[in-house]
Amino acid sequence: METNFTSGLKQAILHHHPNCRVMIPGNQVVEFSILDSEYQAWAEDYYEYVYTIYEHNLDFDIDILQLPALHQLNVGFMQNDSTPYENLEEVLSYIVTSPGLKHLSLDHHFDVLEFPLGKLKEKWHDFVVAHPSKQTSQLESLRILGRGLGEGIIFKFAATGSLSNLHTLELFSDDPENLAKVGQLLPSLEKLLIQIRVKSTHDEGYIKFATAIRAFHPVKYLSLHYFPWVEGLHQIVKHHGVSLKGLILHFPYLGHHPKHAEPKASDIDRLALDCPNLEELRLEVPRSLGNQSECDIYKAFGRFSKLRSLFLGLNFDRRMDRRGPCNDTQEVELHLKTFMNAATDEKLALGIWHLVNIEAPCLQYLRIFPFAHEFSWGEECLLKYLTHSYLITRYNFQNPESPYIEEIGKRLWEVEREGDGWAQNDYYHLCEEISQLPRKIWPPVPGKGDWRDCWSSFPLQPEGKAVETLHMPSSLL
Repeated sequence: METNFTSGLKQAILHHHPNCRVMIPGNQVVEFSILDSEYQAWAEDYYEYVYTIYEHNLDFDIDILQLPALHQLNVGFMQNDSTPYENLEEVLSYIVTSPGLKHLSLDHHFDVLEFPLGKLKEKWHDFVVAHPSKQTSQLESLRILGRGLGEGIIFKFAATGSLSNLHTLELFSDDPENLAKVGQLLPSLEKLLIQIRVKSTHDEGYIKFATAIRAFHPVKYLSLHYFPWVEGLHQIVKHHGVSLKGLILHFPYLGHHPKHAEPKASDIDRLALDCPNLEELRLEVPRSLGNQSECDIYKAFGRFSKLRSLFLGLNFDRRMDRRGPCNDTQEVELHLKTFMNAATDEKLALGIWHLVNIEAPCLQYLRIFPFAHEFSWGEECLLKYLTHSYLITRYNFQNPESPYIEEIGKRLWEVEREGDGWAQNDYYHLCEEISQLPRKIWPPVPGKGDWRDCWSSFPLQPEGKAVETLHMPSSLL
């Protein structure tokens, strides 16, 4: 169940369904359990709006750890800059006294309030003393997204023997030295999902994390968030490569790391050599007006001989770290290319599918998802008309010779467009030079309406013809 797992519900399960498997994925905020009734009532009113939105439960009862079949638990905790991480680690380590617990998630949210963690620790310690257990949890999956908390709590869990069967770990880390130590504690790990934060964006910071991630035994599924395309990334992939069946690479925003290169076709070739058994891949690639270098990237995915599922994020933003005046000539030109790159329709999606499938014998699914970072509200309103996501499936029941394609989120977009007045507000706070770009790129067609109704993507040019010359409107050259 999602939220509001109350003490009364716990008693009902213990009495009537003691062996019922209990899964609680909604955040259970632990700090509220030790507040006196008056302060708790005030705090609940204070947080009513926030926690209604995020579906946190403020009525957490530590006694739910007594449930013999507690299978999944998601614990939320409050944290501010004055919260000692050591206190949180000691408090949360009591959770693994629940012997049936298999899947645990620890999430955090920053707050201005300070909670008496000493009192919370005392209450939880009394609970453990009152309910001694000869067994500890044998966790199969562990998710820790609390900043500064990750490695410390893992060390405490490992000391209890709770991690010997851990198969999946999701972790936020800003400490490569401790991360490397974690890698040696998890011999059964199969899935590793890591978000990193480097203290310096110089390459040596990423090299330290690369060394730490290579300290883990080779895993079957690896997800790296905020790791740029640098040599350290190749070292990680090479270490885990032969065993990998699934790989997710999510790069940091290039505007924050302008000197880091974007992946090229040669990088995809190298990835395919290092990961010969890969079946699932999620990767972000740059759009460049459909030119030959972009098309070569799509063709390179055909080098994966066992790849069945490919999720491509298409980064259409060509502004890099530029944030000049919106009427600046170069700024307008960069926005022009961004709008042209952003135009993603069924024709483009199928074009990418055919390029990937030139040498891809096993590919069954291709997901296309255009994206970018940090646009203004007005720019987002314009781009929303152009950025469509597609899922392409190899087998089509109606026409086995052609792939099946469907737009993802089509109905939601139609509802938003009808209900929020996009047509009236999409130029909000935009200078004329940029707000008029879509009209100039896709001039009105008699009988078909304006650019919103007659825009289309620009053709891929695998043979090297420049799309700027062939298709850029003459009025913009």
